[in-house]
Amino acid sequence: MNKLIVTAFFILFSLYAKAGWYEVYTYDGVLAGKKVHFSLQFREINSTSKDSILVTGIYKYNHINEPIKLRGFLINNDSLKLQEYHNEESFADITFKWNKGDLVGLWEKMQRKYSVKLKNVGRLTDLDADNRIPPTEILMSTCFDNEYLVGVYEKSQSDDRARMVGLSVKSKKSNIVLQRINFDFEERPIGNVMTVIFENAIADKYKRVKMIEVTVDDGRMGESFFMKFDEQENKFIMDN
Repeated sequence: MNKLIVTAFFILFSLYAKAGWYEVYTYDGVLAGKKVHFSLQFREINSTSKDSILVTGIYKYNHINEPIKLRGFLINNDSLKLQEYHNEESFADITFKWNKGDLVGLWEKMQRKYSVKLKNVGRLTDLDADNRIPPTEILMSTCFDNEYLVGVYEKSQSDDRARMVGLSVKSKKSNIVLQRINFDFEERPIGNVMTVIFENAIADKYKRVKMIEVTVDDGRMGESFFMKFDEQENKFIMDN
């Protein structure tokens, strides 16, 4: 009986995995009078009820460019209730009246309240294996002291899943692209291993060396490779 349950689970998982799990909306807007950029991922595959869809998000103030994590739920396909996290501790609440277009909401922390107005600027969904997705930028959840990371995703009609085709390393100070890393060298799908899309490229410092860990689809659990910052070339290169 246990073997049957396990087998059924993996069959179900495989069907979901083939269809994909990325339903991500991106927005530009204003929070507390400051320009911001939001990305929200709806994760029905991880939810226990269709009336309460799990939502994971990330946002940044454009003059700071430090990714801020969001977690919450879409309730009854109507109310979007999120919590903002700093260092894994809940910091503030953000609520929206949900629709698939522009969003208007409220940021709250104790007595402080600010309006949030967001304009929908993009959508990434690979729930339909037959759909094509044009290049779409997705902010990653970790960054370096002076740089942040933005993955570029797309999907051809021949692919079952969306994949990361490139990664932009941007300056926090100026927002300019310091390096665009193209993943043409890798035949395996990149950036679709971690269920939370924002965690498929991780900024890391090991012994003062800047490294980027990138996930790659290789078997059920996947694997990753590393890119190390080369001081002489002033760019990230494959760590061999």
